[in-house]
Amino acid sequence: MKLFCCANLFLGFFAFAVIAQGQTTCPKNPKHTASVTYGVYDTGESLEGPVCVEVYYNALRNDVFLTDTVTSSAGPDPTTALKAPQPAGGAAPAAADSATQVQAELTAFEGTLRIFASQHDAITLKLVKSLAALSNLVDLSNGIFGQGGAPGATRVLSLITTPTITTALQDGESTTWEPSDSLNTTLLNLKDRARALQASSPNAADAAILKLVQTNITSDLTTVAPYMIGGDKTNNFLSQKKIFGWWDQRIKGLTPASFTAEVYVECRISTNISKSNAIKVSGVDNFPRFAGQPATALTIGGAVATVTCTTPIAISVGVDISFLKSPAYGLVPSGATGSNQFGITDNGGTNPMPIAMVHWMFFDFARHKVGFYGSFGTAAHVQSAAAGGSAVEFLSGLSFGFFRTVFVSPGWQLGKVSQINGGYKIGDPVPTGVTTAPVTSSYNSGFGLAFTFTKP
Repeated sequence: MKLFCCANLFLGFFAFAVIAQGQTTCPKNPKHTASVTYGVYDTGESLEGPVCVEVYYNALRNDVFLTDTVTSSAGPDPTTALKAPQPAGGAAPAAADSATQVQAELTAFEGTLRIFASQHDAITLKLVKSLAALSNLVDLSNGIFGQGGAPGATRVLSLITTPTITTALQDGESTTWEPSDSLNTTLLNLKDRARALQASSPNAADAAILKLVQTNITSDLTTVAPYMIGGDKTNNFLSQKKIFGWWDQRIKGLTPASFTAEVYVECRISTNISKSNAIKVSGVDNFPRFAGQPATALTIGGAVATVTCTTPIAISVGVDISFLKSPAYGLVPSGATGSNQFGITDNGGTNPMPIAMVHWMFFDFARHKVGFYGSFGTAAHVQSAAAGGSAVEFLSGLSFGFFRTVFVSPGWQLGKVSQINGGYKIGDPVPTGVTTAPVTSSYNSGFGLAFTFTKP
């Protein structure tokens, strides 16, 4: 009995153990854990944890998060170093300065200005074309991604390596911008020199030249202004370059793993409750970034899956087969004399009996198809008084559970075993007046085997 009590105190300790829930990164080599994959717009699936929930999405175009809130961080902010040139110093015109010299320098400068403007406009156009190629790629990527999964990711990654996209990335990366502030400084210097010559009372011919120079400088300053730091053309280029840089970094950072968002719902032993966790998908569409707009939220309804962490405690009923022998005793003929003696009328053998069991799970695997449990149960052993009478028996041990429904429980059986009493033994003659064999019973232990089921 002491052994029985200790064993049940040990088993009872685990009876308070059940499953709790937590979210972590999916383990690299999960044990007893399943992985289930979905598309971004799949909803309504019910799962039982622990499970790794994976959602495939088009990582080229979208950001997806397996959380309750939409979070979106601004993309990388590529910066372009804009170093304003230092002014030339504003030295006074040399003594030999003349109207024709200023005019000649302005004519040469205007040639440089035309080349500068042409080159910078070409740089901007090159960047715009690169962005257009990337925009077309991203716009088509949802269709290329198709139903998702690993094949969809492979198709998108393959398209990124085509010559068109490779060239677009190289062209966009090669574009640089030099603001025209140094040209503006040169023009202002020429303008100051022209004003100084005009103030020196030039002859009529020089005065006409200087007037034309001043008019041309004013026009040239208007041409230079958009290319300066803060100018429209500079701001437009930097804006386009920033957008390109964001997509350039995103595209180059894509790997097959980028197309999967995952969350691992782990079920751990803690308290006797069941919990469920709704896995919600949120995300953004980054395509509006091409127009300099913020990403827009994806319209996703409902939870992609609900993962349930069920209490490991299960109750089942079925049949217990006890291998404890409890013979039935009675009065049997002695043979030659015709008198009775004490003997065994039934050897007992194996005894099936109804049983109710409580199981607590240590772990399960194969998507909950097979589990390993600690178990304890009580059985009703109905037998005649000649075998010691009916009694409650107990079975404790380890169980194998299948689908959390069927349990096979080999274990330690504690039950009553009968024996003849009154100082008699088998074969003794029956005294006069004795009409039944005096039988008593006491608890003994042995092997038991139960087959039980939870209710359907």
